[in-house]
Amino acid sequence: MNAEPIPSEEVDEPTWWSARKPTPESAEYPYVDKYRFGIGIVTPAIITEIRPGMYIGDPATIMSTATLQKHGITSIVSLRDDEDDKHWFDQRAALRALVPAANHLYIVFEDSHFEDFLPILAGICDFIDAQLAVPGGRVVVHCTAGISRSPAFVAAYLMRCEKAVGYKQYAHEIMSKRDVAEFPMKNFAKQLAVWGATGYNVWEDEQRTVPQQQYREYLKWLKEKEEEREKKQ
Repeated sequence: MNAEPIPSEEVDEPTWWSARKPTPESAEYPYVDKYRFGIGIVTPAIITEIRPGMYIGDPATIMSTATLQKHGITSIVSLRDDEDDKHWFDQRAALRALVPAANHLYIVFEDSHFEDFLPILAGICDFIDAQLAVPGGRVVVHCTAGISRSPAFVAAYLMRCEKAVGYKQYAHEIMSKRDVAEFPMKNFAKQLAVWGATGYNVWEDEQRTVPQQQYREYLKWLKEKEEEREKKQ
């Protein structure tokens, strides 16, 4: 089943995915994304420019030299469930020539109602700032499908850039440009609200050991949700 992107998105040629192992002769990695695409399904690389130089993509985006070249991508932020993609990417000389390892920030982070991204958010924003400050720098942020984690992180980045307290205007902007479901999920929405309320720094001290009040309240809420889940199991 092929996704039908909205007209504002740019879609490259479909890439075949299969369960075969990559070989040195492979032009493209025969990759399986079991969470979205399944085995043997054809899917295009769907990449969307949210702001000049700032893109949201998917796994097919970063695994296609044609897509990276077409959009002039120089840096990648990967938000994935594991490090499988990174291991493959590091072995592909053609792709690493376009995006060196130093320009690829890889974060293991699940799309979950119980994941806390606030401790790592400032570092990711700093990385994007540094990459965009380079003349011609273009960054793509991707997760499994480019519809939950990556939009939330891009919204957080734009909030900090424009010193905005609220996130909803950025959620609406992203949804107007990329074919995504309503986002963010409740857990991510709460974190974005904390992000804005704390002035993009959730810690009271430089050692990052004492959470600000809003962050403490979120952690309490998250703990209660985790306890509820455990009781149901």
